[in-house]
Amino acid sequence: MSAWLQLPILVVSFVVLLVSETEAFYCGARVVSVGDPQVSVQRKCGDPDTTEWRITYRALPTQDPYSGDWVTVYTPVAIEVWLYNFGPQRFMEELSFESGRLVSIQPLGYGYE
Repeated sequence: MSAWLQLPILVVSFVVLLVSETEAFYCGARVVSVGDPQVSVQRKCGDPDTTEWRITYRALPTQDPYSGDWVTVYTPVAIEVWLYNFGPQRFMEELSFESGRLVSIQPLGYGYE
């Protein structure tokens, strides 16, 4: 593949990485990763600056026991969201937990004092 064809692929890949969720970040000298238990994150980072609960609905295909048809059932999922503000020199981090496990790390804009 020529260099001119590789350049657009490289640029698109870089942009996707910039806007996507991260898999890990540093809390001081400690690494927090997706899959970590909530207690471990709190031990590494301390108490979050804010917390909130969100409810989202997940579509689950299920077979109807009477008709045999496949139907979609929407199941509520509780998500606890923690926000860490590390000050104006670092990005804030939004952490989402399901059933006590870290499932998402979303970097936000720069923090504030």
